[in-house]
Amino acid sequence: MKTKLINLVPGQIEKLLKKRKDVLKKSGERLGIEIGGGIVEHHYPCFMDDSFNVCIIDKNGSDMWKELFEIAGVAFIFGNTKYIMIDSAEVYKESFTLNHLYAVEAHEICHYLFEHHNIIDPVHDKLCEQEADLGAVSILKHMKRPEAVAVIEKRYQSLYENHKDFKLRPDLQKKLDIYIKEEL
Repeated sequence: MKTKLINLVPGQIEKLLKKRKDVLKKSGERLGIEIGGGIVEHHYPCFMDDSFNVCIIDKNGSDMWKELFEIAGVAFIFGNTKYIMIDSAEVYKESFTLNHLYAVEAHEICHYLFEHHNIIDPVHDKLCEQEADLGAVSILKHMKRPEAVAVIEKRYQSLYENHKDFKLRPDLQKKLDIYIKEEL
């Protein structure tokens, strides 16, 4: 079977999310490339920052990818690279919108900015998640994406008891401010 990597542009992603199916799949071809038993169904420059790449992964058929997404959830930044890996099962849910995609991308960018690599301690991991959520809100507000801000804020308020009082550490806030000023 022939394997092909397709780079998607914003209009194609919107169409993909709207129809909830693979609108680009051609007969006899598999959309994506195989990595560790999982399939990269879609690959495109990140909408929030095109210096990052997004890979939508079909984890079926790969214990490695299933385990990674079980630990990470919907998405994760791949090590200390600028690759955002998103579980295709989440993307194809009826409730997943383009605003969810923006929110996921901004959240994962913050993990990269804040150097949250290979976190396995649950207490530290929860702190890192909260930091990434708060940073994502700032990025999305700067980019004037209020619906995506609402996605993160809903998650943020439901997960963290201290959501009203929590602030980023000064070093993380400085990284975020520099990123927003210089990159966005």
